[in-house]
Amino acid sequence: MVLTEIDDSTNTGVIVHRPNNSWSWRANISFLSVFMGVSLTIACGFVLTGAWVILSFSLLEIAILGACIHHCVRQCSRQEAITVTDYEITIESGIRKPLIQKTFKLTWAKFFVSKPVKPWESPTLSIRSHSEEIKIDSFLNQRDKDDLVSQLRRVVPR
Repeated sequence: MVLTEIDDSTNTGVIVHRPNNSWSWRANISFLSVFMGVSLTIACGFVLTGAWVILSFSLLEIAILGACIHHCVRQCSRQEAITVTDYEITIESGIRKPLIQKTFKLTWAKFFVSKPVKPWESPTLSIRSHSEEIKIDSFLNQRDKDDLVSQLRRVVPR
């Protein structure tokens, strides 16, 4: 998903892109709660018949599923912000706060769209300046990459 705030008169602005989320955190917690209720009900039935080992495996299954859901939601919380001012381009990326921040001079920075190596891959978008290159579309799908390129064409001079 690409969100933009661009001032067309000055060709400056902020472009924020993040992965598409299929479910919210609340929906994931609801799914985990229902799954946990069903799993523990079945495990308690086995405990009552004397097969108490099933309960430990059920708890292990719930813990692993919870960890996987947490990891997926965390990865879907990543985002990158591209800020274009009159003199520089700043790229910030991270999960809750900017973990990586790079600043390039606008006159020296160039955006490149490289062709895919294999036919099923999508092109990659990167920025280069003074032998330093950063890939800026690592988690976007093809439609969002095209949208990001069109938004960058609005703010970056040719």
